[in-house]
Amino acid sequence: MVELGFEDLAKYPILKEVEAYFRERKISLEELSLDDYRPVLERARERIFEAVERAKVSYRRGCPDLEIMSFLVAFLLVRASGSEFLMQKYSLSEARRIEELLQGEKSDGVFSYVVKALGIDAVALEDGTFELDFDRYLRLATRLHSERWKLVNRELSKGSVRIPRRDLVRLVREAVRDLIYERLRKAPAPKVPELLKGIVEELKSISPKPVRRPKAKGGAYPPCVSHALEMLSKGENVPHIGRFLLVSYLYNKGVGIEDIISLFSTSPDFNERITRYQVEHIAGIRGGGKKYLPPSCRILQSKGFCFKTEECDGIKNPLQFRGRKVERG
Repeated sequence: MVELGFEDLAKYPILKEVEAYFRERKISLEELSLDDYRPVLERARERIFEAVERAKVSYRRGCPDLEIMSFLVAFLLVRASGSEFLMQKYSLSEARRIEELLQGEKSDGVFSYVVKALGIDAVALEDGTFELDFDRYLRLATRLHSERWKLVNRELSKGSVRIPRRDLVRLVREAVRDLIYERLRKAPAPKVPELLKGIVEELKSISPKPVRRPKAKGGAYPPCVSHALEMLSKGENVPHIGRFLLVSYLYNKGVGIEDIISLFSTSPDFNERITRYQVEHIAGIRGGGKKYLPPSCRILQSKGFCFKTEECDGIKNPLQFRGRKVERG
C-alpha cells in the first residue's frame, strides 16, 4: 500500500484523496474573499493565466497546501466563467503539468498509484516497459497523430500493447485532460460572491472571441464543414479528420492561408508555428508540393465525422456540396 504525502497530492491533485482533503477544510467561495485566503486566490488566478498564456501550469515545490487549494479554487473559477475555451485550455494545461511531474517521478509506487487511479491498468515489465490493454491504448492515443502511435509501429501480444514509460506518461496526459474536462463540464456552476465576480469577469475576457467564418466560393458549407467550424467557435478541440477536412476544403474553395490559420486560434492547443506548417503542408506550399483534396464522404463516414442531410444526396466529396443558401460570413 502506497502512502501519499501532501507533496504527492500537490503534484497530482486529480487523485480522490484531494477531494477528501478539500471536504475536510469546508472552505466556500465566500471565504476565499477573506484576506487569509488571498495567497490561494492569487495562485489560482495565476494557474489559469499560465494555462492561457503558456499552455502549462507551473509547480511550486515546498508549498503543498497552497498548490492543492489553488488547484481546486482555479477549478471553481474556471467553471464559474462558463467558458468552453477556458475549460478546454485549463484541462490541457494541468494535464501537461502532471505529465512533466510524472515523467520525473522517483517513486515507482507513487507512479503506479497515479496511473492506476486514472483507470489505466498498465503492467510493469522487468525491462522497464509496460503492457497496456489494446482497447485502452486506442482510446487514449486517438488524438496522437505521430507515426509512432500507430499500431503497426507497436509490439502487440495477447491483446496488449507494449510501450516505454515515457509513452505511457504521454497517454496519462490524455487521460488527465479528459478527466479534468469532464469534471468541469458536469460540475454545477458555483454561485460567485460579489467580491469574486471581478475575477470571473476577467477570466471571461481572456477567452478569444469567436472567429468570423470565412466566405467560401460556390455556395453553402456542407454539414461536416459547418460542424467543424461550430466546434472551433465554441473553443472545442476538433479531431484530426475534422481539421484536415476544414483546411483542405477551405483552401480548395479559395480561402487564404492566414484566414484559415486564424480560425484555429480559439483551439485550446493552438500553436501558430505548428498550425501554419500543417496548413501550408495541406495546401501544397510545404513538403512534396501536393495540394490535398478534402477526404471523401465515405472516409468521413468511416471516421464518424459525417453529418449528412438531404442536401448531401448524390455527392461523394464535400467539394461537390452546393446547398440551397449561400453561407454568410
